[in-house]
Amino acid sequence: MKNDKNSVIEFIKRKINRKIRRWILTTLFSSVGLAITMISIMVIAFFGALNYEVKSENNINGSLSGVPTEYVEYFNEASNIFNIPNWCLAAVAKQESNFNPNASFGGAYGIMQIQKVDFSGLDLWASHIKGGLGAEYKKLEYEFSSADEMWNIYLKEPRAQIIAGAYIVRYYANYVLYKNGIVPNLNYNNSENMNLIDWNSDEKDDEFRDTLRRIFACYNGGPSYGMSVDLDNAQHNYPNKVFKYAMEFRDNGLTGSGTPVDNETIEKAIEAGMKWVGKSPYVWGGGRTQADVDAGRFDCSSFVHYMYASVGIQLGDRATVVTFSLVNMGQKIAAEEMQRGDIIFFDTYTIDGHVGVYLGNGKFIHDGPTNGVEITDINLPYWQQTFNGKVRRVVN
Repeated sequence: MKNDKNSVIEFIKRKINRKIRRWILTTLFSSVGLAITMISIMVIAFFGALNYEVKSENNINGSLSGVPTEYVEYFNEASNIFNIPNWCLAAVAKQESNFNPNASFGGAYGIMQIQKVDFSGLDLWASHIKGGLGAEYKKLEYEFSSADEMWNIYLKEPRAQIIAGAYIVRYYANYVLYKNGIVPNLNYNNSENMNLIDWNSDEKDDEFRDTLRRIFACYNGGPSYGMSVDLDNAQHNYPNKVFKYAMEFRDNGLTGSGTPVDNETIEKAIEAGMKWVGKSPYVWGGGRTQADVDAGRFDCSSFVHYMYASVGIQLGDRATVVTFSLVNMGQKIAAEEMQRGDIIFFDTYTIDGHVGVYLGNGKFIHDGPTNGVEITDINLPYWQQTFNGKVRRVVN
């Protein structure tokens, strides 16, 4: 969302106080004064640009750290509203501000670094409020009578900042889909279009990689820049850095140790699995493509991955998920403390050879080789014998 030229101008405006400006106006009337003035402006501009470069690099190159726990619920909420994975939104926030709600630079503010006005003075914020963001805030019971009033709320509230950033990510996602010929009409507020992006694609998939990087480039520099820039040579390597963060958040979760959300998320994940009970036969290696998922063709590990992916929680790469990757997800939990929604493992044909999701009261849902997706009692002799006590909690 930031622009080098804008940043330098903003920096100069802040640095040149009234006294200096009066001195410049006075000295401009002499040739010597003019020379001094020009040198002064060049020095200020140089350090302004240097300051922008350092700040931007600080945001870009820092090692991945988890989303602050208190913000995770906001990313999950925004994900549900705009139909964009929480890890995608978190990646933008990581780059833009490193999750700092008080960040301010070059006319951009907050966790998602939203600009109120552009270089020409156009009120971007008012345009977004009128274009659909205001309606989303109203649904969330925010009370405001003008765009400026909501802006003041935005500056103070991390939740409002994340909602705004997610709205703009969806805005540009729709734009990219339209420009790439994926959708025939441009509707910035269409959440259904987000289903046209296979968010579980392999990170090396060219179409997936380019689509996400275009969205990130638009977020950084606007639509014209985002669609025309050479993605491998973009300013500060922005789209590639955000894509890297996105893949790391997708693979490891927002916090790296379980995603704190409410019980509603667990119930929705279980609901997604329950619809396939008795309807989905076991398919070894199934569930790694969208076609398989749509048809209900899973094996045990892809089925568990599907359940949580359906609520925006990514347990690694869908294309490569196996029981041996799931066993390292989330938090390790003692068997006697397992709860509804926990992932449990069994030593069947090999150690950690089978996986399911615990439902409580001794029951678990899984995709088994014999009956496909079913609900089974863990206390039955075979399952009691093969349950190895390994439990992972990906939702706290």
